Amino acid sequence: MGSMNSSPRGTSSKFNFAWLVMVGCGLMVAGSISTLTVLSGNFYYAVSADLNVDVSAFSFCATMVILGAVLSMPVVSRVLSKINFRVVLPIFAVVLGAVLALNSQFTEIWQFYVAGFVDGICMGFLGMVTLNAVLGNWFRKKIGFAIGCAWAISSVYVAIMSPAMSTMIEQFGWRTSYLIVGAIAMALELIATVLFVRYKPEDMGMTPYGAEVVDSDGAETVTVEGVPAKKGIFSSAFVLVAAVMMLMQISSVINSLFPTYAEVVGFGAQVGALMISAAMISDIFLNIIIGASCDKLGAFKAIALWTVVTILSLVMMIAVSDSPLLTIVAAAINDSMYVICGVGLSALAIEVFGNLNFDKIYSWLYMLGYGLASFGGPLLLKAFEVTGSFQTVFVICIVLDIIIIGLSYLASRAGKKLPRVTEEITVS
Repeated sequence: MGSMNSSPRGTSSKFNFAWLVMVGCGLMVAGSISTLTVLSGNFYYAVSADLNVDVSAFSFCATMVILGAVLSMPVVSRVLSKINFRVVLPIFAVVLGAVLALNSQFTEIWQFYVAGFVDGICMGFLGMVTLNAVLGNWFRKKIGFAIGCAWAISSVYVAIMSPAMSTMIEQFGWRTSYLIVGAIAMALELIATVLFVRYKPEDMGMTPYGAEVVDSDGAETVTVEGVPAKKGIFSSAFVLVAAVMMLMQISSVINSLFPTYAEVVGFGAQVGALMISAAMISDIFLNIIIGASCDKLGAFKAIALWTVVTILSLVMMIAVSDSPLLTIVAAAINDSMYVICGVGLSALAIEVFGNLNFDKIYSWLYMLGYGLASFGGPLLLKAFEVTGSFQTVFVICIVLDIIIIGLSYLASRAGKKLPRVTEEITVS
């Protein structure tokens, strides 16, 4: 039996480079997904008021980000295993940060839409598909824990940045704040992609963490298992997981709406920022806990458990709508859905389809599920504008969460019926 760590062959080092890859993935997600889809909510109220447009209209920028990411997915799925991560990903990192900073110069809402779409394309290469494919390649054991830790790193960033952004916008204005946030996002992405993130350990003469390595004629081989790409994509399991992804994304959008909610109910911008910070502080621990629960209980049971927690948080938010403090607590608990949307969904997809063709299958899942969900934010805000109450938004999310539990169960069962193949990869 060969070495089971990620050190180069022939060394006795106990350190696993896989954990540095995990740190890099966390920084990469922080600079892309967390910045563009969560922290962006801090700009909604200030920018829409300055441009004299509806908040729901400006929130469509987030939709454009998702659409850009979705439309880049066919390319990502084809080239992810072929590109030089040290060259290509840093280029996207620079473009993402520069375009985000360029928002400071815009005067028309369509300009924000275009910028959001371009940043979305960059996020396609620097976001969830890359994170899941990379960590799926680097970890055979504790994959849920590793994904959870990566998201926890991103959550630390958001917890710090959310109140900081609120203060920046108040003191320096939203234009200067976009310049600062763009620079920070670019720095995080460059650190991650230049130093840490690599596609798979075999490219570096290493083996995945927890893999069973077989010595054969002086060469080490690692067995990878999964569903053939075409059979996975053209299956009922694929449709079910995509539906779960879509509903999770719509439900988790509520995190980015907290600043708007706090403003319209009279709590103020600082309470809205604290709601996001509380959610992200909770996120740090929930990512690790939920990731470990996915490893321990299996994806479906973990998703069901934490979705029930999410429902209870929404009920609490409705019940304590006159208390800023308790609303902040409810926001912290509600973050469980945001975590499930990352860690739980990744665990479910890996459980259903395996690791072998994960990047190909997941990129198409992302394109379908997130593409349909990209209108979630504007739709939830429109529900508020039509009814005049955020309680409507909370009720809609409760209904979505109940459906998520049912569809996750069906997806897990359908995945067990899919054909599996194995492939041996030689570690060079």
